[in-house]
Amino acid sequence: LVAERDGTGVVLRFEAAAGSAHRLAARDLLGEGGWSEVASWPAATVSRTEEVRLQTPGSTRFFRVRRF
Repeated sequence: LVAERDGTGVVLRFEAAAGSAHRLAARDLLGEGGWSEVASWPAATVSRTEEVRLQTPGSTRFFRVRRF
């Protein structure tokens, strides 16, 4: 997962594996609290780069991508 600042937001990119769906989740504190789904991508027949732009108004957020 690669994160880049983009004005008042962030651009997140990751390599999505062929044959797997993926979910992007976020939370405010790294060590506690639940993860909230931010975006999801269906399975595809080929690997590909996925990208999402999110607004993050001055707060720290932690993100993870999971395959399922």
